[in-house]
Amino acid sequence: MALVAVATFSGSEASRVRRISDVLFEGFVHPNVAVRKGAYSAARRLPGLSAEHILPMLMGLRDPDPSAAVSAFAAFAERKEWTLTRPMWKLFLLAVRLAGQSTETKLRWHAAYALRELWKNAPTTGIRTEAQQILDEFGKDVAFSVRQAATN
Repeated sequence: MALVAVATFSGSEASRVRRISDVLFEGFVHPNVAVRKGAYSAARRLPGLSAEHILPMLMGLRDPDPSAAVSAFAAFAERKEWTLTRPMWKLFLLAVRLAGQSTETKLRWHAAYALRELWKNAPTTGIRTEAQQILDEFGKDVAFSVRQAATN
């Protein structure tokens, strides 16, 4: 919770964002799941994360704890202005595909929602096409909420 408060306080002032990003980086890779979840949640408050800070967030999408992965997906869904390179997009799509195989409905919902929010920002037609194919798969999910997240 403290990480969220500090991130919220930093606002969009560049020097504060850099400092809190460095602190969050340690949280993104911390062995304690509660710390990782807090760091992912705090990142949602930061408008400008650098590529070096986005990479561990991408790792968070594959967190072994589904609730932590949900926090990471929620951050990506909210922060559409984060710039993903083509390789980052490929990692993002892999994480979304894997989340789609989870038995956790909440994780599948967040993965589908994040992809739906971001796919139009993909850097190439090929990545957008792949993203649309994944969304189509989510549109066939057993859970109505996941189908809705993929199509609305």
